[in-house]
Amino acid sequence: MDIEIDSFTNTMRWKHNNLAYEYKIESAGRAVAHASGEYIYVEIYNEGRFSHRVLSVKGEDKIWYNASGEVKVFSDTPVTLRFPGFRDVCLSLSNYYIMTETQLLKLTTEGKELSKLPPPSGYRFSRFWGSSPLSVICEQIGETSDKYGRNEWKFEWNSQLLEWKLITVVH
Repeated sequence: MDIEIDSFTNTMRWKHNNLAYEYKIESAGRAVAHASGEYIYVEIYNEGRFSHRVLSVKGEDKIWYNASGEVKVFSDTPVTLRFPGFRDVCLSLSNYYIMTETQLLKLTTEGKELSKLPPPSGYRFSRFWGSSPLSVICEQIGETSDKYGRNEWKFEWNSQLLEWKLITVVH
C-alpha cells in the first residue's frame, strides 16, 4: 500500500481494497507513514519531539503515544494513560501491549489492563522484536556485556512454562 503525505496540508492519502482514504494529521510537524498488516504507523516530528499514531487501514484512530510515556487509546470513550519508564507499543488485532523498563502490560483495545509480565531476571525491557508482542529485546541490568561488548538479548515468552526463553544475542 502506497501512502502519500501532502506536506503543506499534512493530509495522508492511500488506497486499501480499491477504496480511497484520507486522514488529516493534527500537527504542524513532519510526518512519515508506513503500513504493516492491518495498521498504518505514523511518526510525527514536531518542535524537537516525536510522537506516534497508529490507524487502521480504513483510517480509524487506534492509539497515539510519545516517548514521555503518554498513551491515548481511541475507543468509544478515548482513554489517556501514562507509563513511567515507557519503551514501546505493539498492537495485535484484539489487544495492545505497552512495554516499560520493568513490565509488559496487556491492554484491551479500550485501554483496560488485562495482565502484566516482568522482564527476565537480571534484565530490563528495551523494545519489541518481530511481530509478536511476546518476543522482546532486553538489556542486561548493570550495563554488563559479554566478551564482545553486547548486552542486548532476544527473549520469547513460553506460555507453557510461564517464563521467558533466551533466544539469542542481538547483533
